[in-house]
Amino acid sequence: MEGCHTRPMRSAASAYEFLVRSKATGCSDKRLLVVPGDPAHSYVIDKLVNRNLCTGVPMPKVLRGRPWEQLPRAQVQALYDWICEGAPNN
Repeated sequence: MEGCHTRPMRSAASAYEFLVRSKATGCSDKRLLVVPGDPAHSYVIDKLVNRNLCTGVPMPKVLRGRPWEQLPRAQVQALYDWICEGAPNN
């Protein structure tokens, strides 16, 4: 299974490990991708809504073959809610 930035995600566990409490590459201020319970400080949310980026472009870079287009609000909200709930590994 292909993952972010061509990093292979061999399992849900490896995807979880990649996201939760991991440093955002390219950010000199040591931001974390997902801070459980704190979506306001989770860089993955910033990347999805094109806010306060320290490097690169918003995510997803390409969606449905077109240049960047924000995910539907419901999908971003689902990720936001998951982080608020403590980013459980479920």
